[in-house]
Amino acid sequence: MSSSKVMTIIKLSVIALNILAFLAFVFSLIILTTDPQGVFIFLFSVPIICILIALAIYLAKKLFPNNKMYLNLSQLTPIILISFCLVGFIPGLKKIPETTIQFLIQGFTLTMGKSPRQYFSDRNNLKLKIEENLKSSSGLVLDFSKITTAYEWSKICIFTLYTSDPVADQLTQ
Repeated sequence: MSSSKVMTIIKLSVIALNILAFLAFVFSLIILTTDPQGVFIFLFSVPIICILIALAIYLAKKLFPNNKMYLNLSQLTPIILISFCLVGFIPGLKKIPETTIQFLIQGFTLTMGKSPRQYFSDRNNLKLKIEENLKSSSGLVLDFSKITTAYEWSKICIFTLYTSDPVADQLTQ
């Protein structure tokens, strides 16, 4: 492969790293709106975003010392993301991140037909999945192979009324 092709790939990589960092930030903001655990995902995404940005800056500085466009792009991304977070602490400018998050929620809702909170809640709602499965089969057959959730299960136990704890423990182990 020629050196011009390699340089083009590296230039595209710098741009892609910046885009990935920005998309990771937007995704973490959407997850932040789903439930209290969304805060943890947001906090864990910050180091990933920092690594992506640091890699983009490293590539831009080391490989393109004379081309400031890639370095400026790589430095602009963290400035925008940090500014977004800090603006929330300034009373007069607090509306900027709030409006942005509302915009993301509205966009998600228009795209998926449900709010982020409802979408991720329904995705793992076993009761809702069973109801949907029974409706599709006229209530006659419950096909567990068609019920998908974000978590795995190895077996299903259906107990009769007044099943004793020792019997239930023996079956579920």
